[in-house]
Amino acid sequence: MLPVEVRLVGEGNPCVTNRKVGDFTLRLPPELKAGDPITISATLKGYRIWKPINGKERIPSDLDKEIIEILLLPENSPKFEDDEYIEHMVERGGLGTLDWEGKPTATDRVVPDKLKKSIEQWEKKAEQRKNQERRVAQAALARGDWKKAADYADRAAQREIDKPEGMRRREALAKSRVVKGDALLGSNELERALVAYEEGLNHARRDENPTIWAELMGRIGATNKALGERANGDARKQHIANAILAFRAALEVYTRRSTPYEWARIQNELGLASKALGEEETEESVRRKLTEESIDAFRESLNVYTKSASPQQWARTQNNLGNALVSLGEICAEHMEEDSRQWFKDAVTAHREALQVYSPQKNFTQEHAWTQSKLGIALRNLGDTENAAEGMIRLREAVDLIQSAIRIYTTSEAMHAELAEAQFNLGCALGTLGRRQPEETKRRKTLESAIDAYRSALDLFGRKSSTHHFAKTQNSIGEIYHHAALTSKHVDEQRSMLNEAVKAYQVALSVISLETSPKDWTKIRRNMGVALMDLGVRTGSRDGRRMLEAAVGALQEVLDSIKQEESPWRWADVQHNLGKVLQETGHIDRGEDGQIRLEEAVDAYRAALTVYTREITPNQWATVTIDLAQGLTALGEIEGGDDGVELLREAVDTHQDALKALTRTSHPLLRAKAHNSMGVALQALGRLEGGPTGRTNLMRAVDAHRTALTIYTQEAQPHEWAETQKNLGLALKSLAAPDIHQLGHQ
Repeated sequence: MLPVEVRLVGEGNPCVTNRKVGDFTLRLPPELKAGDPITISATLKGYRIWKPINGKERIPSDLDKEIIEILLLPENSPKFEDDEYIEHMVERGGLGTLDWEGKPTATDRVVPDKLKKSIEQWEKKAEQRKNQERRVAQAALARGDWKKAADYADRAAQREIDKPEGMRRREALAKSRVVKGDALLGSNELERALVAYEEGLNHARRDENPTIWAELMGRIGATNKALGERANGDARKQHIANAILAFRAALEVYTRRSTPYEWARIQNELGLASKALGEEETEESVRRKLTEESIDAFRESLNVYTKSASPQQWARTQNNLGNALVSLGEICAEHMEEDSRQWFKDAVTAHREALQVYSPQKNFTQEHAWTQSKLGIALRNLGDTENAAEGMIRLREAVDLIQSAIRIYTTSEAMHAELAEAQFNLGCALGTLGRRQPEETKRRKTLESAIDAYRSALDLFGRKSSTHHFAKTQNSIGEIYHHAALTSKHVDEQRSMLNEAVKAYQVALSVISLETSPKDWTKIRRNMGVALMDLGVRTGSRDGRRMLEAAVGALQEVLDSIKQEESPWRWADVQHNLGKVLQETGHIDRGEDGQIRLEEAVDAYRAALTVYTREITPNQWATVTIDLAQGLTALGEIEGGDDGVELLREAVDTHQDALKALTRTSHPLLRAKAHNSMGVALQALGRLEGGPTGRTNLMRAVDAHRTALTIYTQEAQPHEWAETQKNLGLALKSLAAPDIHQLGHQ
């Protein structure tokens, strides 16, 4: 006799049967008592449990005298198709259970055609007997005959309506509504399915039959989650929130020990719903909390699903875990937290684990492709956090994996949605790879390939069928053009690419609104505001001024739509960019209007610095601090007199504060920018003060510009190098002026 691994599901306490007689002994946790439900798994290649059905048993009342017998048969045994087995499956709910996608199946997998025929034969016999409507409905459900299943479920309910009120009547009505809901779910009538389940809940009582009550709660959760995936805005959030409440209620009945598979399935569904709701949240702390809860739920599920006993469920959950870990890593990356890299690493590990099961050689071609695409996104995020050499290796692997997935998807028209998502993922990976390319020609070519991938995704998503994905993809195209413009060395090309970026953002915003997609809308509207600012600066004249004013309007709209306490980082980012565009407008307007704009810019920078701190976000703090110092410099030059001197001295001190937080090795370009702009402030201060003090400050300005030129080079940073050379020339000219000693404010 071959040895069989037997385990109490959810406990991780396997034992191996005796080779001679096949007996085994399982150690039970002390919390379990006689009569408690348990689920047993028995692993032997080519075999499956025949009895007890689905491995479900109860703990014997006398452990010394009673034994639990497990019968294994070859997987293709005709016993799994005979009337006795099918009747047991129907009676104990083994047919028509919900699978991972919220669709009814038999025993959590697709019913083979041969078994369908056996079920149909049994079904015909049941139709000839009295009071068998629910069983007929259950059998029809297993065969995928949704109409017949719903019809017989209604007949079963109708037969119970006229009976006296009582526990049996309530139980029968609840069960019939379960089958009716499953049939409607199978025919894709989600709203009607939800009504059927909720009707069933009106008859089910947790204290009378907790199992049926929990089944209904699980189905209500799954259906709400599916409805949420189809909805937008508040309706989407409400359905997903309702799903979470239902799943949590079900978990008050299902336990890891008594109903491990049901518990694990609901934990997995709870994880998916929590992640989905987190993606809809605009409040940063809530988004993080929901994402962390989703990770916890997936990890709980993996305490039951093991690679050996439940390989497919284990692999699916590993993929779900990997996706949630990427989401948490992205949240941490937005806040510049070092933990982000570790979350991305863990995500890569989870997806690689799933690939051990999802192999094309094991007939999991589509699952293999989907996992490759998700692994590619995890690697793309991880590569973006690593140094140049290591990061490029990760990014190239990401591109290769996603391209491999696309080759698989293009062989099947049924994988239309998956192909669209993979093309989008390819655009993300190529975009990140392109931004990291040091060589200009390769960078340009890679970014063009990213745009091509995004456009392929757009063709597949469609403008009307998936507004969320359409807008998200258009935004990504805009971001690629925007980045390419900022790295181009030619002003005409910069303007052309920024125009393309603005067009992409406008198209994205044409299909969504603040009401229907607040998170997407604020992100894309912010991006358009920044692009308009950059385009306005490079355009000049009246057209440029109009673009800057439009940028102010866009960023102010975003600022009006978010709250600092809910989204502090996003709020600070918008305040910073608003300050920059107000400062540019102030430079153009000059006079009283220019002064007002510069004062508003300084206020916006100071607002951003109430969120960004040197300790928690040193990069952002230093960047905004330098911009604040530049705003103070411009304001001081306009103000003049004693007030101007005070503002310019504050500008110099502010630059020095920023430089204390920057090192030449870790932030060389930011440090060069600070030195150059501090030189401008010192020049203005020196000319305004005059005399020996003014001369000293002009000499300090020369030193500051020369320090910046030890970092900027004509080859690598031609625009910054030229600007700094010009500023150095102006400082030297002022220093050489014969009337420097007579200069000073009146």
